[in-house]
Amino acid sequence: DEMQAALETSQADVQRARADVESARKQLGSRGADNPQIRAATAELERARLDLERSSVMAPSDGLITNLKLAVGQYVQTGAPVMTFVDTRTGWVVAELREKSLGNLQRGDKAEVVLDGLPGQVFPMRVESIAWGVSSGSGRDSSGLPTVSEQKEWLRSAQRFPVLLTGDNKLPLGSVRVGSLVRVIVYSGESSIMNGLAWLHIRLTSLFSYVL
Repeated sequence: DEMQAALETSQADVQRARADVESARKQLGSRGADNPQIRAATAELERARLDLERSSVMAPSDGLITNLKLAVGQYVQTGAPVMTFVDTRTGWVVAELREKSLGNLQRGDKAEVVLDGLPGQVFPMRVESIAWGVSSGSGRDSSGLPTVSEQKEWLRSAQRFPVLLTGDNKLPLGSVRVGSLVRVIVYSGESSIMNGLAWLHIRLTSLFSYVL
């Protein structure tokens, strides 16, 4: 009886050992590139190479770096903003025009702007696009529409809409910054008298920029 019990115990140990071997084979997987552990290690290697490549920040175009918040040896969390890139290849202006001024405005209309940073100079531009909506400014807005600043007065001021102006020539670098204030005249319609007055007004404005 004792020998029989010992034999059964030994047979159970053999079955258990075989099961352990089979489990180890399954965990090891197939040989070669299809092995799960090898594939996981390869994926980690590729991810590390991609992180290393992304550690060198390349500018997408000619431009300037501002609002830099980095020091040598500082650790940066993934996705955390650390600087602002300003594209200097082209210049554009956003004019917030009153709603009642948009009736005769069309894409391609000629415009002229005066920059506070360059008094006495008038730069030709044209209407590139006219916004079809703005945020109401009440509550939390998730529509993605642009927001226009509104002055609080006794009587509600006229609604304004952003109008994008672009030019063929690049605005002078160093005198124009993001957020700079400009004065805009758009020549809409065929009225030679009104266009002439607007032409004179914007040039007088450019001269007054020296003192105002």
